[in-house]
Amino acid sequence: MSRGFLGLTSQEVYSCPGCGATFTPAGNGSFRFSGVADRSNPVWKNYGNQTLTGDEWRRL
Repeated sequence: MSRGFLGLTSQEVYSCPGCGATFTPAGNGSFRFSGVADRSNPVWKNYGNQTLTGDEWRRL
C-alpha cells in the first residue's frame, strides 16, 4: 500500500522486490503495469502502462 498526497489518500500497489515493477489494481482481476525501476527495460517498453489479468502477467 502506498500513500498519496501528504498521506491523505492511499492506493493499493503491488511491487516486485526483485525488479522494482509495480502493478496497480484496475478492477475485474486486472492489473496495470504502472512502473519499474529501470524504464530502459524491454519489458517496460513492451508492456508499460498496459492492463492485463493476474494470470496473463504471471505468464510473461
